[in-house]
Amino acid sequence: MSKSRLVAYTDAIIAIIATILVLSLPDLDQFTYQSLLVHWPAYLIYIITFLQLMAGWINHHNLFAKLPKHVDGFVFWTNAIWLLVISFLPYAVKWVGRFATHWQPETFYLLIIILGGVAFSFLEIAIDRMTDTPVKINYWLYAILILALVVTYFFPYFGILTAFSQIFNIITTPVKA
Repeated sequence: MSKSRLVAYTDAIIAIIATILVLSLPDLDQFTYQSLLVHWPAYLIYIITFLQLMAGWINHHNLFAKLPKHVDGFVFWTNAIWLLVISFLPYAVKWVGRFATHWQPETFYLLIIILGGVAFSFLEIAIDRMTDTPVKINYWLYAILILALVVTYFFPYFGILTAFSQIFNIITTPVKA
């Protein structure tokens, strides 16, 4: 398969996920600003997830810039699995937005974030295998996220705080093409 076709397909799926993500925001039952403030966890998790999705998108483009004009089946399927995992983000965001004080939605959200990261790491491995470049995986990040998954069971807002802390990592990490 051509690289450009797979990148275009991935762009389309990410655009669809971003569009569906905004639909996860709660409907307002009043016309006041107070009705917005009641749903602050939903807006916060939406913003965090949108920024993470955009970071994943730009990292995907930077990763695929290393490739020749064609991809093999391993790259195709690892890309498909990554897309499958991140396609659960709107569902997880909607659940967290509705029940932000409960551990089940928060841990589910973090689990999707962790699985998305693992799937992206496998995609990096697949691409690095084709380009003979070394893979650098941040195992500390996964350890922190797994620890946050456990802590979120006892303190549900910790899931949102952990996701929020990832934004600083995203902002301070330089984008490399």
